[in-house]
Amino acid sequence: MTKIVPPPIEDPLLYDGYPLDEEQLVVFNSYMDNKIDLRIDLYYYILVCGGIYNW
Repeated sequence: MTKIVPPPIEDPLLYDGYPLDEEQLVVFNSYMDNKIDLRIDLYYYILVCGGIYNW
């Protein structure tokens, strides 16, 4: 992940949201079984941290 989206020093675990460009999206798609239908002309693609926790 950090090779596709290099983290800034102040956010090394990429907790903030980061906009993805077309080149980054193509790399992400190469790793996924369900490909994203890239519509760069219509949508913004943002990488965000999320999870499911059993507290």
